[in-house]
Amino acid sequence: MYYNGIYHLFYQYNPKGAVWGNIVWAHSISTDMINWIPLEPAIYPSNHSTS
Repeated sequence: MYYNGIYHLFYQYNPKGAVWGNIVWAHSISTDMINWIPLEPAIYPSNHSTS
């Protein structure tokens, strides 16, 4: 996505390892599509616990 002169990239990422699980939608930005700055994840997994 390109917004106000900045490219935004959203991608699935597991910050805790290279295996499936704990997936977040990560968010990085760039002005040149070569150098990217990682930001806080855009979406975290929901808590599926029941109370």
